Amino acid sequence: YVGDPYTIVLDVTDLVNPAAENRLEIFNNAKPQANWTGEEGNLVVGRIVVRTEAKPSPTMTEAVSIRPVINRGEPAAGPATYRGELLAGGGFAVRIGSQRWQFNSEFSYPDAGLNRLVAAGVPETGGQPQWQPRVEAGPQGGQVLAENPNYRLQRTVRFTPRRIEITDALTNQDAEHPLGLMVRHQVDLSGIGEPAIRLAGNPDAAVNDYYSPPNPSVHIAMEDHSLGLLCEDDVFRSQARLFYDPDSVTAGLRTEMLRLAPGETYTLRWAVYPVAGPDYFDFINLVREDWGANFTVDGGWTFFHPDTILSLPLETLREHFLRLGIRYACSGGGWVDAKFDRKRIGFGTGVLDDYWADYRARLRQAAAKLREISPELKVIAYYDSQRDTSEGGHERFRDSWLTGPDGGQLSTEWGGRYSLTYSLVATLENRFGKAMLAAADRYMDEMKLDGLYWDEMENVAYGYPLLTYNQWDGHSCTLTDDYRIAQKVGITTLLGEGHRLAVIDRVRAGGGTLMGNGPPTTRAILDRRVQRMVEVQHNDYLCYQGHLDTPLGYASSQMEFGNITRALAMATLLVGTRLDYEHEISRYLFPITPIELHHGYILGRERLVTMHSGRYGWPGETVECMVHYFGSDGKLQESVKTTAGPGDARIDIQLAEGEVAVVERQQ
Repeated sequence: YVGDPYTIVLDVTDLVNPAAENRLEIFNNAKPQANWTGEEGNLVVGRIVVRTEAKPSPTMTEAVSIRPVINRGEPAAGPATYRGELLAGGGFAVRIGSQRWQFNSEFSYPDAGLNRLVAAGVPETGGQPQWQPRVEAGPQGGQVLAENPNYRLQRTVRFTPRRIEITDALTNQDAEHPLGLMVRHQVDLSGIGEPAIRLAGNPDAAVNDYYSPPNPSVHIAMEDHSLGLLCEDDVFRSQARLFYDPDSVTAGLRTEMLRLAPGETYTLRWAVYPVAGPDYFDFINLVREDWGANFTVDGGWTFFHPDTILSLPLETLREHFLRLGIRYACSGGGWVDAKFDRKRIGFGTGVLDDYWADYRARLRQAAAKLREISPELKVIAYYDSQRDTSEGGHERFRDSWLTGPDGGQLSTEWGGRYSLTYSLVATLENRFGKAMLAAADRYMDEMKLDGLYWDEMENVAYGYPLLTYNQWDGHSCTLTDDYRIAQKVGITTLLGEGHRLAVIDRVRAGGGTLMGNGPPTTRAILDRRVQRMVEVQHNDYLCYQGHLDTPLGYASSQMEFGNITRALAMATLLVGTRLDYEHEISRYLFPITPIELHHGYILGRERLVTMHSGRYGWPGETVECMVHYFGSDGKLQESVKTTAGPGDARIDIQLAEGEVAVVERQQ
């Protein structure tokens, strides 16, 4: 108590999310007591100052990253041979070689208790007395039935040659009251050394708890094999936390948000992949095959402002577009018209207000000019259904608000840089969702566009579920410490799925195309095969969330070729944003239909791209190829015609640091 004991300075650099809005919440944790010197333990905050400093933060020490596995053209490892065993305790075990992996599950019940299924020869006691798992096991898996006064669990386990499939059907036994549940599935890691654990592909070994609906996976690597755990159904992946717990020495998947209506049954689906090698990408390639993620990526792209296009000579534009192989031109956003007001920004239905009429006209003129370059060029414009700036929209779309716990609508002024923007959730049923569906038609008709560039397509936050407290998604809630329902909530990825599907179908029915910012969070959206990208300019881990979709990254206006190789090291191809790149690799990268993703190497049907020396090709085929070599500056050094095959159908490629080779099939 010297100086000023009531001033506290906290360095929160490590807590700041660079890809989303950051909010500070202050809680008074004091409990009412008789000996407070002040008034009943109230907390009085006199002043809060948020200050940024250029000097490095001591909280941002360099993360210890998991060392990547380098594939130099070898076929992916594929599934491991394993033996599965469903045990009398209701859990199961998996043996790969000499290693035995044990999987246990926990299910909460009201008043702070846990019922367990364990990988043991007898059921575990300690939960509700009525919880007595009954197991019917066989060589291909089996069934587990367990129940208590609150809920019934019917588990099905299938041991397939490729993976272990688990379904947990949970039924609320109460016909009058809803039930909230915490469910945790975990693999026991005690006594097996120090495996490398990646949550959603993130190689930062210090990350022990993670949220990632686009890539709801946990990968555990040993020296000669690995395991992948995966959420399969949309509700589980939208609620799940991926975790490694050093105290219990377990890793796995959990939800603390599941809500069952009276008498309702919901089935959580998850899977375990035994993999014959330690590479995370060997695991993710198996999932990509199972999820149908290996569809064609067309490319290439650029982003534009209409006034720039209108000011440049057509021949200059044609030269840039042909040199870079651009087939898609996307207008950027949110909408800002510097001709009138640099601070006013437009989102949602707001861009259809009268204020933006001149800007829409210039977009239409720019689109017409760009099509003179090539009839195959697609011109698409910025569309966003997570925010709205329309005149009167705050009240008109009251049923669509994205609200906080207090019921107030969330909004932002972008730190004072732009005008006020309201946050909303577009669904098929609410007013904003219907208005944005109609807006898609107007985009195509009025501005004569070929489709939409859909920013913030999934309506998500990063690192935590984006919740709204005024709309319920049908399956989610928050829980109290004793596992009772605190309140119903809506996870925006679940609420907005129907709207997103409807917009996709509406645009395509009109002959249009789409590019989405952010990877898909549900299987139905993935199945629509919309090309999607992840913003990689913020850090070196968000991109891994896109590994179950088109492997595309957005890097803003960065120019250097090193940004291309940085993205490739994360199994990502960059979406171009500029017309004046000195490197020229983009027209050699697309189209590509992925077969395998790896660190610094992508194998596709039409071509492969690598930054490592090795032997590459398409094993089992004899393929005529052109090999294009790019120096560390991104300039084409030479193109060589060769044949991959016969025999192992691969060719030798030697590359120095920072160089890239593209092998292009000629047939």
